[in-house]
Parts: sequence; C-alpha cells; structure tokens
Amino acid sequence: MMGRGLRACINKEGLLLWRDPHALVLLFLMPAAFILIMSLALQEQFRAGEGLTHFVWVEDLDESEGSRKLLAYIDAHDSFRISDEEPGDNTFRLRIAPGFGASLDDDNARPAVYLTPGVPASFDGQREQLFLGALREALGRARIEIFTARVAPDFDLDLATVDDGLEVRYLYQRDEDDVAPSAVQQNVPAWLVFGAFFIAIPLSTTIIRERELGMDRRLRTTPVFQASILLGKLLPYFVLNQMQVIVMLAVGIYAVPALGGEALQMSGVHSGAMAVMAAAISLAALGYALLIAVICRTTEQATLLGGTGNILLAALGGIMVPKFIMPPALQAVAEVSPMAWGLDGLLAALLHGADIAGVSAFAATLASFGGIAILLAWLIQRQRQV
Repeated sequence: MMGRGLRACINKEGLLLWRDPHALVLLFLMPAAFILIMSLALQEQFRAGEGLTHFVWVEDLDESEGSRKLLAYIDAHDSFRISDEEPGDNTFRLRIAPGFGASLDDDNARPAVYLTPGVPASFDGQREQLFLGALREALGRARIEIFTARVAPDFDLDLATVDDGLEVRYLYQRDEDDVAPSAVQQNVPAWLVFGAFFIAIPLSTTIIRERELGMDRRLRTTPVFQASILLGKLLPYFVLNQMQVIVMLAVGIYAVPALGGEALQMSGVHSGAMAVMAAAISLAALGYALLIAVICRTTEQATLLGGTGNILLAALGGIMVPKFIMPPALQAVAEVSPMAWGLDGLLAALLHGADIAGVSAFAATLASFGGIAILLAWLIQRQRQV
C-alpha cells in the first residue's frame, strides 16, 4: 500500500508542477539570467589582480637617470609593462616632467609625473588605483637607490631583484596550486543555491492551496501512510532541484563563454562531491519550504515570506556580494545563512577539488538544517490538528 500510495502522490505533484509552466520557467530562467548577467558584468572586477598585464606609454621629458630608474621599476611590476607603441584602450599614459631626476635627490621636493587625459575614462577606478600604487612603489625604490648611492657609493643595490617578502595566495586553492576565482566560478554556484532555495515559493503555495481546499484532510482519511504523502510531495521537487543544478552548470559551461565570458571549468571536479552537495542543498531548501508552508496562512503570505526570506539569506550568505569582500564582522554573521553553507561547499568542490569527505561538513550542516526544519514543520502542523 505504501508503494502505490507513494506513486500516486508523486504523480499528483508532478501533474501540479506540469500545469504551472510559469513557475517552472521562473525556477530555471531566473537563476540562469543572474548567472549570465553577473558573470559577464563582473568579469573584469574578478580579473583584477589575477595577473593581467597593462601597458604604460611614457613621455619622458626629463630623460635622466632617475626617470630611467622609475621606468625600470614600473616595468618590473607584475601587472605593468612599459610600451613604445602608440597608446591604445589598454594603455596608461604617463608623462615625466623636466627636473624629475634632480628632485629625487632633494628630500623636500615632490617629483612630478602626470597621467595624461583619457585614463579615468579608459579604466575603472580600481585599476587606476592599482597603477598609482605601482607608481608610488617604483618612485620609492628609485629614491632609495639614489640615496644609497649617495651615502654608500661602493654598495651595489638593485631593488628590482629584492624579494619583498610578501607571499600572495588566493582565497581558493586546488591541491597545492593557487586558484583565483573567476566571475563565473563565483556566480554559477551562488545563483544555483539561490535558485534551489527559490523552490520554497511554489512548494509552500501548493501546500497552502491544498489546505485551503481541504485536500489535506481528505488525504489523511485515505489508507496511505503519512510518510508516503510527505515523500510524494517532496520527491518531485527534489528531482526538480537536481535538474536545476544540471542546467545551471550547463549555463556556466556553455552559455557564458558563448556570450564572451569565461567558461566554467569542471576538469578535476569530483562528481560525487557535487552530487552530495546538490542533494544536501535540496534537502535544506525543502525543509525551509515546508516550514514556510505551516507558518503562513495564505499563499500571499507564503510568497512574500519565501521571496523576502530568500533575498535576505542570499544577501547575507555571499550570493549577491561575495563573502571574501565583506568586512570581517559581516563575514562572521554570514555563517548563519544556509545559503552560505551551500555556496562554500560547492566552491570547495569546484575550486579546491574537494571529494565527498571534503564537502561532508557542509553537506551535514545543510542536511541538519533541512531535517530540523521538517521536524519543526511537522510539530507545528500536528499541534494545529489537535
């Protein structure tokens, strides 16, 4: 009886989903649109500091030893190269004023260099500040070298070869290799999690609509186990979540590069770890949906609470704003969001190459959240029926 009842409940939920194509389109189209828009819009921002080289076209009106030292130190920077070619869209324009070299030897003087017009329009503020930082560093090294030559002429100092002692490591790693997250690597798992939790709206409104029509009371009078009714309601949405995962990954792998962005790299990603995280995220989302369904009295309340709650959890959990650019205090607060647990687990699989054991802590936390939410929903519903 349990098997037949379970199949009947699954068929019923499947028909309800099939008859609501607008909800199905929203569940797939909305996160896919966010992945495309955010991956393409933030691609340059995520590339900053990732080894991109910008060219610097120089008009040296001083042609002194000091100006040559300055240009040598700029050229030694990881992100900038001195170029003799005509300036283009990816080129900074630098003018060194006459008397620059002499001013380096004067502690009270302020050496003058100029960014020629067009730089602010050609580059965003972040890259301009990066160049100004490199320029100040080169200026400081040039002054130190000149000062050293003055006080210790026999001491040979080449600051271009001096190790600054700074070890730069990216936030995410795979094995022992540093891996910088790209825009698509951040946004695909982020909006995948958001889309999975968005299933709370159609599931909760369906449950409330059945309650308003008295269908839940009629189901309880049938010779079907309550567990079959619950599983029959949740399993179709669980399958729908897994389909969302496949589609969102396909968007990152194929659609984003087709529109000029970077493709989501899946080589070396443990498929078992991704499957475990997808199942755990779905369980958490389904528990969240059931809890909304028993708390809310009307479908309007469920839609408002589900939509607003999802947005708040996404904003807090690093979906809309990556956690690694949040201030430390807000990063600590973000850990209360189940979306953050799901995103961290997916990033561990995508960027660290974590296996099932590596994502087990994230999956267990999500599963616990989903199980507790389902238990609370059952207790609240049972209390109302007494």
